[in-house]
Amino acid sequence: MLRVKEGSANRLHYQGNVLEVECRRSKDVETLLWAWYRQRASIKFSDYFLPLAERFKHYGVAPAGMEIKEMKTRWGSCDNAGVISLNIRLICASRICIEYVIVHELCHLVHRNHTKAFYELLSQEMPGWEKWKMKLERLLL
Repeated sequence: MLRVKEGSANRLHYQGNVLEVECRRSKDVETLLWAWYRQRASIKFSDYFLPLAERFKHYGVAPAGMEIKEMKTRWGSCDNAGVISLNIRLICASRICIEYVIVHELCHLVHRNHTKAFYELLSQEMPGWEKWKMKLERLLL
């Protein structure tokens, strides 16, 4: 739940399931929210990403890095250099959905395309991944 109130300072406070935005001007709300989302995404995505990336060393691959981007039509991507990008909007999704996107992109380090072998690896690394994909498809983008 988002609660916006007028105040003497620009700040955010998150407790339970309520995100309270206090701001001097209503036009500052969006800027404050995106900055907060980016900060939270940086922390959470790294926490989830590192142990999952470690698992993929078993396949002889390692990501070149992880970055957070604003993407209009994708939850994640993996470039030819092995850098995995995650959509900042994922911060609004559940942990398991975020982990699904990370595992999906890590699978691209092994199989570049969506081949049968890619989906076999995805199913091996994350059984039931289809459920989380469907949940994401209904969620945002």
